[in-house]
Amino acid sequence: MTTDEKNNQTLPLLAKSKPEVSLIRHIEDCLNIFGQLKSHFPKIGDMYDGFWETLFASVVFHDTGKAHSEFQKLLRGQKNNKWFHQRHELFSLSFINSSNLSDKDKVDVVFAVAGHHKQLTYLKDFIEDNYGNEFDDIIEDSGFDYNAECAKLIAKPTIEILQKYGFDVQPKLIIPDIQKIIRNAVKQNSQADESLLFRNIFLTGGLKQCDHLASAGITELKQLDIQDFDFAKKYPLYNHQKTDSQTIGNVILTSPTGSGKTESAFLWLQKQFETFGSGHVFYILPYTASINAMYERLEKNTGKSHKIGMIHGKLAQYLESKMDDDDFEVANANVEKILQDFKTLVTPVKVVTPFQLLKHLYGLKDFEKGMLEWFGGYFIIDEIHAYDAELFAQIVTLLKFAVKHTQTKIHIMTATLPSYMK
Repeated sequence: MTTDEKNNQTLPLLAKSKPEVSLIRHIEDCLNIFGQLKSHFPKIGDMYDGFWETLFASVVFHDTGKAHSEFQKLLRGQKNNKWFHQRHELFSLSFINSSNLSDKDKVDVVFAVAGHHKQLTYLKDFIEDNYGNEFDDIIEDSGFDYNAECAKLIAKPTIEILQKYGFDVQPKLIIPDIQKIIRNAVKQNSQADESLLFRNIFLTGGLKQCDHLASAGITELKQLDIQDFDFAKKYPLYNHQKTDSQTIGNVILTSPTGSGKTESAFLWLQKQFETFGSGHVFYILPYTASINAMYERLEKNTGKSHKIGMIHGKLAQYLESKMDDDDFEVANANVEKILQDFKTLVTPVKVVTPFQLLKHLYGLKDFEKGMLEWFGGYFIIDEIHAYDAELFAQIVTLLKFAVKHTQTKIHIMTATLPSYMK
């Protein structure tokens, strides 16, 4: 063993570099986000028994594979490392396999941990390409020996970390058959019933949220409070606003321009919060200009509480253009940080185009994070009449999906609504 190798065995285990973050610190940062997710999306636990316990275990185990000695060299910038672009999440499976988790819990945690960076189908191909081949007796060795690579795990301090969170792990790791595990995970997910499929989606989304937000240095996720709705009661209420404020469940509101539909929607939202609990809010508009105006209006009405975000294709340009405006809330602020906050769970209200929601239905990268944010949430759709037939049909599909699978409540409003659209 070289001097560097001896030193690496005694140094604190790292999870991140530039700047260096220890493994246990990263787990703690992730668990901080985990605790806030439980308060932001409590309905998931009501829907799926044991969801939060499984997510907790997934968070604790997800980066333990980084205890591979060669990966530690890589994180410390040692050029003599022999990591060779392996996947650290595959080595986390050795710790899960050797733990005191039940067999069922191991299957669930393996699914989340293995898939928190890459799709399982990608990992299946990666394993077959790099860790042996069924024709090894005929052809040359196809790459690494997974068992030999697991022997390079710095196990003792990793196990001590896991014990701090209530998980016992055998000192001599039980190396899993990763080809079989990943193949089974791919097969089970493709054949899963609807309930299991969506539980897997939200579990993966929860782990990704914890990992990504913690890695970005985010420590606080804001929540709407009752006083954030006070602006909607500033003036005497119209009849439709009174009705909206007393209605529980999904709503279609048709009312003339200038009749206070935005206030009406937030009065409805307050009633839903009182009835169903808090959730994240998506205020959906068709045009960039109207999104910018609504963002500024809501941010002002909620006392510049930084709870309002927005997402559209020209967001960076919009923020840059506001940097010289002394009256604007983000003046002299960091544009990149604002962009990051708007795109993450930091802001519980987002003003968006429908495309920002529709893209998750196509399974694009990190769609699980997006669907998690919908759970138990609220869609407020303004100017629903403004979309062409094709996009309108997609929005209807989105609403059906969100109501059925994420318990989302819907408030649709417009100045005019043709009967066939209604």
